Amino acid sequence: MMEKDNTLNWLMNREIIDLTHNLDGNMKTYPTVSKPIFKILHNTSIDGFQDTEMCLNSHTGTHIDAPLHMVQRGSGISEIPISSLIGRSVIINLSYKKRKEEITKEDLIPFQKMIEENDMIVLYTGWTKYYNEDFYSTNYPYL
Repeated sequence: MMEKDNTLNWLMNREIIDLTHNLDGNMKTYPTVSKPIFKILHNTSIDGFQDTEMCLNSHTGTHIDAPLHMVQRGSGISEIPISSLIGRSVIINLSYKKRKEEITKEDLIPFQKMIEENDMIVLYTGWTKYYNEDFYSTNYPYL
């Protein structure tokens, strides 16, 4: 309970920035991933409530990769405490990186004095401006 109270108090004095994109049936996905499907099962004007069935890959849109994504027997997303996903963030501007260009240790070293233990690191590549382009999911700068 104490961790929850401390997190809530910390949050109340912070600016919260939503970095997510909306999900829809026409959104761009990775080439090997199907587009999400949304089927309205109940409608408020007919049934008195709205209910939508969704079918989508766990890597659709804005998401968090759990260790299980790349590590055999790693933690799944349900095993990661939400409190570990909330914290002070440091934004690192890497918008100079080109398509398919690696983000290296050397790119990050100039920012190391700004980063404290347990900080969240946001690598800003500027790539979101291409979000609706066909090449978005395959040409981004990468780690």
